[in-house]
Amino acid sequence: TALALGLAVSDGIRLGGSFPAVPPPDGDGRTLLYYGREDPPAVIKERLRILARPDTYSIEHFYIATAAARLDLDTLNGQEDLVAVVEQAKPRLIIFDTARRFFQGDENSSETVAVVTTFLRNLCAETGVSVLVNHHLDASGHKARGSTEWPAAADCCLIAKKEHLQGRRVAVRIEGEARS
Repeated sequence: TALALGLAVSDGIRLGGSFPAVPPPDGDGRTLLYYGREDPPAVIKERLRILARPDTYSIEHFYIATAAARLDLDTLNGQEDLVAVVEQAKPRLIIFDTARRFFQGDENSSETVAVVTTFLRNLCAETGVSVLVNHHLDASGHKARGSTEWPAAADCCLIAKKEHLQGRRVAVRIEGEARS
């Protein structure tokens, strides 16, 4: 779902409304930097192949970093590594899938999570990049798992819920709220 949402934003696809199309940045034309630590590169590339609109973008428009790329955003080394990638690649959107895979500390600690969210907010302000952090819900299925810092720091929180339709069809309903 995070990958589909990221593609929609970077490609200007209608998804529960419309997003303005994002023109490719100066440089090599890649707009999306996807950090995925739960699936191997082949799975992510196949999802992109299925989701990407062939008349607009191809897989080559996206940077994909997977489990081999260790990135801990609660450490200075991890933060410096990400800044270097952003300065070189100049993506418009970075997706972290999922949040828990990108820091070493306790996800229940607001202090630990605030280190990550403060860094990401500053990165956005300094570079103009947007960030989408995919994070799981708690056992109740109604709020973000771990520290309340996750939703408190976000400009917008979206919850994707899978709905089973007739037969094997599945739909995803996205609910959200934005900071005013």
